[in-house]
Amino acid sequence: MEIGGKIYHFTELNSTNDFAKGLLTGAQEGTVVVADSQRKGKGRLGRNWYSPEGGLWFSIILGKGNGLLIPLMAGVALCEILQELGLNVSIKWPNDIVIEGKKIAGILTELEGGRVILGIGLNLNISRFPDEIKEIATSLFLETGKTYVREEVLKLILGGIERGYESLSNGDLQSLLDKWREYSATLGREVEIKTPQRALRGRAIDIAQDGGLLLELSDGSKEKVLAGECSLKGK
Repeated sequence: MEIGGKIYHFTELNSTNDFAKGLLTGAQEGTVVVADSQRKGKGRLGRNWYSPEGGLWFSIILGKGNGLLIPLMAGVALCEILQELGLNVSIKWPNDIVIEGKKIAGILTELEGGRVILGIGLNLNISRFPDEIKEIATSLFLETGKTYVREEVLKLILGGIERGYESLSNGDLQSLLDKWREYSATLGREVEIKTPQRALRGRAIDIAQDGGLLLELSDGSKEKVLAGECSLKGK
C-alpha cells in the first residue's frame, strides 16, 4: 500500500479531514488531502486548530484499524522525521508533538464508514501565532530560523507513516510501543486527565497494548485511560 499514491491539493479548505470523508466511496487506501490553509481546522475534543498558510495540513485515508494505535504510530513517525530535520521533539499523550512543552504538531483520527482518517497539522513556516496560543505553540521556522519546502517535508512524513503503518499492519506492535516510550514526554510525570465524565490525577507509568495510558493513582491503584485531555503537572 502506497501512502500518497493519490494526492488532492487545495489552496484552502474548511477541513482536510472533512473533505477526505467525502472521498471515502471508492477512494484508494493511502489517498492524501492537503490544503495550504484551513478555515475550520479540527483539533481534538471539538476544538479549532489554527491553520493558516505556512503550515502543513493534511489527511490520509486508511483502511480499518485501531483508532488509538494509529495516532501512536503517526506520532512516532512524526518524531522520527522531525528529529532528522534537527528538532528535539517528544510526544505528549495522546497526540501532541511538542518541543519543551510547546506544541509543534497535532494528530486527529476519525472513524468514518469503518475506515480511519488520519489528520495531521504541522506548524511549518509559521512566524507568529495569535496572542492566545503564542505561549503554547511553536513552529519549525521559529525553532530553527529556516524556511522549509512543504512538499519535501510532506514526502518525508508520508514515507515515515507508510513504513509505520505497514509495520503495525504486520503485527509489529512491540516495536511501536517501545519507540513511543522513547519519545514520550508523559511517562514518569504527574498528570491530570479530564474526560467528560470525570478528572483523574496520578503518575503516568506506561502505555498499554491498545494505546491507553496507564496511571498509578495516589492510593497505589492503577487505571487505564483511553481518551481525555492530558495536562502535565510535574516530574
